[in-house]
Amino acid sequence: MIAFFRNNQIVTTIPLALYVLLTHGAAFLGFVVPTAPQINQGGVLYDLMFQWATDHTLISAGVAALLIFIQALLVNNLADEFRILNDRNWLPGMFFVLVTAILPDFLFLSPPLVATFFVPISIRRILKVYKTPNAIALIFDAALWITVGVLFYPHALFLLIAALAGLNVMRSFAVREQLVFVSAILVATVLVWLGCFWYDVGGLFFKRNFVEIWGFYNFGASIPIVQYYELGFLLFLFLVVILGFSSYYSRKLIQTQKSISVLYWFFVMGSLGYLLSKEPFLAHFMIVMPSVGIFLAMGFMAVRSRVMAEIFHLILLGALFFLQFFPF
Repeated sequence: MIAFFRNNQIVTTIPLALYVLLTHGAAFLGFVVPTAPQINQGGVLYDLMFQWATDHTLISAGVAALLIFIQALLVNNLADEFRILNDRNWLPGMFFVLVTAILPDFLFLSPPLVATFFVPISIRRILKVYKTPNAIALIFDAALWITVGVLFYPHALFLLIAALAGLNVMRSFAVREQLVFVSAILVATVLVWLGCFWYDVGGLFFKRNFVEIWGFYNFGASIPIVQYYELGFLLFLFLVVILGFSSYYSRKLIQTQKSISVLYWFFVMGSLGYLLSKEPFLAHFMIVMPSVGIFLAMGFMAVRSRVMAEIFHLILLGALFFLQFFPF
C-alpha cells in the first residue's frame, strides 16, 4: 500500500483521500463515538463556531475527515518545499493520516483538531525565515497563526514556546523581531476578544483562555482500560520518533537539520501541554501529529527493504483498527 504514495504525482491525492476514508470508516459506520466532552476542552472561539458538533456525530466525523485531508496536504507540502525527506513523495501526508486516526477521539471534530490546522501553516512561516533578510512579515504570520490555534484550544499554549524557539533555531532573533512576535499574539488575541465581546462572552473568553487552563494532570485519575491500549500505542509511536532523532539528521543540509529541530520543538512542547489537562484527554496529542507524520515518513524511507516497510505499515494499520473496534 505504501507503494501508492512513493511518488510526487498530483493524482496521488485520490489514494490519499481514499486512505482517509479507510482510516475513518469506523466513525462513519457508527462503530465509534466521541468518548470525551470535546466542547469543554476548547476556547470560546471553538464554542462559537463548532458547538453544534456535539449533537451531530456523523457530520462531526465528516468535517474531521475533511480537515485531516486538508492538513495532510499541508504537511506533505511542508516536507516537500523544505526538502525534509531525501525524495519528494506523499509518505508524510499518508503517515499523518495514519497517526491522526489511531484514537477514536481523533476521528471527530475537536478543539485539538482545529488547532492542528494552524500548526503546519505556522511552521512553514518559521522555516521560510532562514537566510531571509527581512523576515518581519513571516515572523508576524507565524505567531499570528499559532495564536489562533491556541485560541481554539488553550491547552496548545506551549506551541507558542515552540514557535519562539523555532525562530531562534532558524535565525538570529533580534529584539525588534521578538517585539513583532509578541505584537502578533496581542493582535490575534484582541481581535478574537472583540468578536467575543460583540457576542457578550468577553468575560468568558478571558476566563476560559487565561484562567481555567492552568492546572496539572491528575495522575491518580481513573482511566478506562481501553485508554491504556491507546496510550501504549501513542507511547510506542513517540518512542520511535525519539529513538530516530540522530538518524533524521544524518547526511542532511544545515537548513534541513534546522527544519528538523523546529519539528522536534513542536513535538516536545506540544506533548508537554498535556500536563495542563486536569483529566485524561488523549485527543490533545493531535497537535503534535504533523511532526510525528513527517518523522515516521523519514523512518520508513530509511528502511531498505520495501517488503519490511509494507509489513510494518500493515502492523500499524492493524493496531489502528484494533483500537477503533476494541470496545465492540
